[in-house]
Formats: sequence, structure tokens, C-alpha cells
Amino acid sequence: MSLVQNHQVNILVVDPDATSRGIIHGVMISDGYGCRAVESSAAALAAAGERKPDLLICDMNLPDGTATQLLHSLPGGDSCPSILLSDSRDAEMVRYARSGGATFFLAKPFDIDVLMELTDKALWMPHLVQRHVGSATHSPHQVKAPTFPLNNGVGSPQTS
Repeated sequence: MSLVQNHQVNILVVDPDATSRGIIHGVMISDGYGCRAVESSAAALAAAGERKPDLLICDMNLPDGTATQLLHSLPGGDSCPSILLSDSRDAEMVRYARSGGATFFLAKPFDIDVLMELTDKALWMPHLVQRHVGSATHSPHQVKAPTFPLNNGVGSPQTS
């Protein structure tokens, strides 16, 4: 079960591969999400101009740019959660996606259940951040000690 109300969510899927795009779109629609699926950055920007996405699911390599370029070009893109996809499992690709602003990275082929779990987490994160920032106890300059033992009470903490 989703942590957010699916019908109010707008997911934008961008993938040049029609099969991948269709599968992701179909799964999102069947789970009750609002979803648009397009093949390029230009089409994604047009779709985002009509309705700002709550989540971007995008292949890293687009015919007219990269997913990270698209993410930063979207209205509110810096605050838009994203799941970036790639055929590459190279660690450098993962680092590139994360440094480019990706919330999550998922290598193709992927398990649909994993995609749905990441979707749910990505959509829930902004709510957690907003609640934390809006709380009376939050201070951007204050770091609180954890309220749980770091070593679970067993042995002593490891140092490196």
C-alpha cells in the first residue's frame, strides 16, 4: 500500500525505449498513480510545463540530453525526487547520477517491486523533510545526539 494518495501524484516517466517506457507507465497507472510517459527531454519539459511532476523516473541517456540535465531544467527540478535508470551497472554511473541530484539509481533490467518500493520512498521523502523543517525543534545549526545506542549495547563502537 502506498504511503501517499496515488491519484493526486503526477509521475513523469522519460525513457527512449518504448518497451521500458510502456512497462513503467502501465505499472504506475495500474497502481493508481497519475503518470505521463515520454521519450525525450523536450517532450518531458513540455509535459512538466502542463503539470509539474511529483516524481521523475528517467533513463540516464536520452536522445537530446541526459537525465541529470533534464532534472535541473524541470520547473522545481532541484526539489523533485527522481529515480534515474541505466543499462549500466558501473559504479561511476551511480556516482554520476547521485552527484547530479538523483534520489535513487536503478540498473536495468530491474524488478518492478523494487521500482515500486523506490517510488513510494521517493514520494514520501518530501513529506518527511517538510515535517522536519516545520517542526519547532528544528534548527539548521543544531545537531542532536541520537536517542538510541549506536552500538546496540553490544561491545564498543568500532573506530577506523
